Formats: sequence, structure tokens, C-alpha cells
Amino acid sequence: MQDVVISSILPKNNIKLSKEIRQVNDHLEELCKDNGVHFLSNDNISRNFICGDGVHLEKKGTHVLAGNFVNFFNTIYS
Repeated sequence: MQDVVISSILPKNNIKLSKEIRQVNDHLEELCKDNGVHFLSNDNISRNFICGDGVHLEKKGTHVLAGNFVNFFNTIYS
């Protein structure tokens, strides 16, 4: 059996869009709980980790995201 993992949407450098992303992530998390799907929260990635283009992660943000995945998989498969 394969596990399904849904990763939260990362923040953007746009306050209005960030609020909408938070709402979508909350909804995704509930859907995952209701359907037995793993949800990976990336709440530790703030807008401070976003590049000047407002969309992509800076190098440190990429390291944090990668760490989130590693920690998540180590937790569910240990």
C-alpha cells in the first residue's frame, strides 16, 4: 500500500493571498484528516524565506522545506 501525502501551500509575499493560502491549507488539513491522508504542514516557512519575486523560496527556505519532508518521512516510517 502506498501512502499519500499532501503538502501545505507555501506562503507568498502578498498579505491578501497569504490569508487565502491559510484558509486553503486549513481546509486541506481537514480533508486529509477526514480521508486518512497524511498532511505535511510547512508553517515554519515564513514570508522571510521567500525571494524578492514573492513566489520562490530562497536557499534557506529550500533547506527548511527539505527538512520538513525529511522529518515528516522519518516520523511516519520509523
